[in-house]
Amino acid sequence: ARVADRFTALWVETPLPELMGKTPKQAAAEGNESCRRVEALVNDAEATDIIASGRDIWPELRKASGLPIPAIIESAEPLGDVPPQRWLRLDFQKITNDHLRGLLLTAAEVGYSKVAELAADTLLSREDITDADRWQAYGVLEARARTTTRRLEILEKIRPLAAALKADEGMLDVGELRIHLQRGDQPALLKVLDRIRRDHSQNPRVSNAVMQVFAEAGIDLGAMAAGGGGAPPGPGGASSPAAPAAESGKLWTPGGETSGGGDEKPAIWTP
Repeated sequence: ARVADRFTALWVETPLPELMGKTPKQAAAEGNESCRRVEALVNDAEATDIIASGRDIWPELRKASGLPIPAIIESAEPLGDVPPQRWLRLDFQKITNDHLRGLLLTAAEVGYSKVAELAADTLLSREDITDADRWQAYGVLEARARTTTRRLEILEKIRPLAAALKADEGMLDVGELRIHLQRGDQPALLKVLDRIRRDHSQNPRVSNAVMQVFAEAGIDLGAMAAGGGGAPPGPGGASSPAAPAAESGKLWTPGGETSGGGDEKPAIWTP
């Protein structure tokens, strides 16, 4: 919150090349074209959610800049009628399903992530949509989720749709695997790995994706396999001590063996 407040205070007083060296406050006070330039900057930043502050800073930013409060735009079919930079001002409840689908896909493609999120939420609030609509909407929301807990919740809502749409459920498991690896949740990670081994071991796409997930985390599965289940190389390529034979069925984590008998909880190593 303090960072957001400081940004708001500094931005409006900072000369910007987009405003010909004027500050947003100066340009907005001049009106006409200069004010429209400030409005365009704020609209674009808000629509792309370029400042992920965790809260809605835009009303304060507009007020500090001297911009007017934007009016709500009512249009049932905004595609082609409303400029993309003003999509965020739409009353999404008034938009038809077909145009909501179009907004969802187009906004996600051009990077207007907040618009895509609003379109996804509105589409999911309606009962007369297809499973394909739900799949696309949840996909946008999962990509936009700010916490791993929220991402896991959305994945659970997506899973029932996979069978109906004949989608690759293995890739959902890969997505869950990545989340558990980020969280350092070793029991959950091993459970997902076991499910992938059991249900998707013959799917090369899933196997390659799993390798990529571990590579991103700095875990060399190839070295582990070559060493007969030992530990992956440590940072810098140095070999780490092999895990005891009795522990070969577990996922190795650096620092997992404590010498002092303390209560440190092993965590999956990431660079």
